[in-house]
Amino acid sequence: MMKKRFLLSFMMVASMAVTQLQAIPANPVPRVVTQPDGTTITVSMRGDEYFHYMTTSQGALVVECADGYYRYARWDENNSLVATELVASDDAPALGASLSLISDAAVRERLDNLYFAAREQKTKKITARKAPMRRMAQAQSEGNNGAEVRGIVILAEYQDVKFKPASTREAIDNLMNEEGNDYMGAIGSARDYFIAQSYGKFQPIFDVVGPVTLDNNASYYGGNDRSGNDLRPEEVIIEACQKASEQGLCNMADYDLDGDGWVDLVYVIYAGYAESSGAPSWTVWPHMWYVYQGAGRVVSVDGVKLDMYACSSELSGTSGSNMDGIGSFCHEYSHTLGLPDIYDTQGYNFGMDIWSIMDYGCYAEDGRIPVGYSAYERAYCGWLDIEELTTAASVVLPYIGENERAYKVAANEKQYFTFETRLQQGWDVGLPSEGLMIVKIDYDASVWNYNMVNTDSSRPRIQIVPADNSLSTRNLEGDLYPYAGNNAFTSSSTPAMKIYNTLITNKPVENIAYNAAAGVVTFDFMGGAPAVTLDAPVATSPGDITNDGFTAYWSPVAGAETYTLHLQGNGVEQEYEYITSTRYTLTGLASGTYYYKVKAVSGESESAYSNVIEVVVTDESALPGITQSALRVYAAAGSIVLESDEPCKATVYNAQGIPEATVAVDGSCQYRPRQSGLYIVACGEAVFKLVVK
Repeated sequence: MMKKRFLLSFMMVASMAVTQLQAIPANPVPRVVTQPDGTTITVSMRGDEYFHYMTTSQGALVVECADGYYRYARWDENNSLVATELVASDDAPALGASLSLISDAAVRERLDNLYFAAREQKTKKITARKAPMRRMAQAQSEGNNGAEVRGIVILAEYQDVKFKPASTREAIDNLMNEEGNDYMGAIGSARDYFIAQSYGKFQPIFDVVGPVTLDNNASYYGGNDRSGNDLRPEEVIIEACQKASEQGLCNMADYDLDGDGWVDLVYVIYAGYAESSGAPSWTVWPHMWYVYQGAGRVVSVDGVKLDMYACSSELSGTSGSNMDGIGSFCHEYSHTLGLPDIYDTQGYNFGMDIWSIMDYGCYAEDGRIPVGYSAYERAYCGWLDIEELTTAASVVLPYIGENERAYKVAANEKQYFTFETRLQQGWDVGLPSEGLMIVKIDYDASVWNYNMVNTDSSRPRIQIVPADNSLSTRNLEGDLYPYAGNNAFTSSSTPAMKIYNTLITNKPVENIAYNAAAGVVTFDFMGGAPAVTLDAPVATSPGDITNDGFTAYWSPVAGAETYTLHLQGNGVEQEYEYITSTRYTLTGLASGTYYYKVKAVSGESESAYSNVIEVVVTDESALPGITQSALRVYAAAGSIVLESDEPCKATVYNAQGIPEATVAVDGSCQYRPRQSGLYIVACGEAVFKLVVK
């Protein structure tokens, strides 16, 4: 199969001329609020930091008034939304055209105008200096894989809003850094999240300090102007940095990692709730922006200047004391790596919805387990090479969360479709279905620069291609292929392989299938791969033998796409298909003798089976220690040979004293280490030292 390596160009984005305020989308989940008269109404928030509004369950625009009532909205002479006298309810009265409904095209046009006016006001004076965090993320994948990057996270509370007693610095530090953090159902920390998305190439450490107390009440910073923008959010960051430095909590110069005189990034977690979740309008909306480029403030702390920052809230929802999940943090921090907002910032079109952290995926599992990066997002940060399909191929595509593999079919350099496998596990546990995700990319530098990827309903630039051909939140489970008999994506399928006015012909993707047991997607590109002749693999000695399993190993075969392992013995006979590496771990086996063999697979072509390997799995409790004279151990042909007159279990240690394998010995067996060197074999009182060449 011929493929072209494809890595998104860093320079394509580093040359941006305009930098935009980027923010988390409004949480669209409907919530029931109680009016002062005791009646209830269901409202949803739409939009983002630039411009946002609320609607009833019927789609009517409403305004929250100072007296606590939600009233239906109207347009005033300045084309602004203001409240009417009519109190809103879930049983909308028959007011006809007097209600402003977002289903009305004229209403949507006015909302568009308000949105773009607010955006222009916020960004007209901003010029980009650089994207330092993204450069560091890129450098990790290109040269210093696995290196750690430190970032500062400052906790800031107001004169009138303090952190809850449970929201200690230690608790928030755990949310940021603790491996496997499980707060309220989480599966990891923010650090865990980014390590997983980068395949270990980007390993941030978040230095959490504070809390510090700001000079004013929360409304001073988060109160909204006429357009709905927070009045002084940058002052939260400026004061937090100054006070953290004055109190000796940090030295901001430590976070100028590239030594250019600017702090690379400041992150602030502020006390209380977020406006994006429906909290009062005087709360700050989580966002990423710039102290200097955006707000025009020249501020130095510890000899370095402040500029790029991001922030989010301490608490989730609008009431209670539960700390916010890491979803908001990961969304905003991803902006600092260069990723644009992918959600429809207008709130009534369809972007990527739950399928992207840069859309509503940050709210998955109540924000506790944000969805993983898409193939495009991983490639954008330099963590994944997307391979372009150019000739006939039979493709096996494993889960992107565990395998660095994704493909694209291109019309040209800027217009293409990406293909990736998504499963409901790990960081993707909150996804609505499993299978092949196809995403349309329609790149335009100016659109990306202005963070307007999906604001034009006539031409969304990053959008999932739904297998059910329905861009609706009501049918998210039908978005992945195959679905309801739709197992092809071609120039004539529905939906078709078309990007705006560009139809991609003669590059069909057909016979899409999802194997749930193996967790892989298969499909044929341009008719599938022609038959090839494959050599048989060579099965080698097993390793990691435990009480109920072992790991099988074999040699790689040129041209193989996957491998099939055949296991037999002790009443078991089973095949394991679509294995994409040259090892496979089996568990849950009863004590007994097993035999395995392996064959290579490419499309419809298969090799002969390999040689057969025997493995003895024995319950450790039935294997006592052994005397020195009863066990014989020696090295031969790159393997460790173990011979015993009675059953025993021996542990193989490397030269550093780290256990490498446990081997059940019943008569004679072999263990083949991964590399040559000094090894120690121990079983009860018997200890052997030998060199494997």
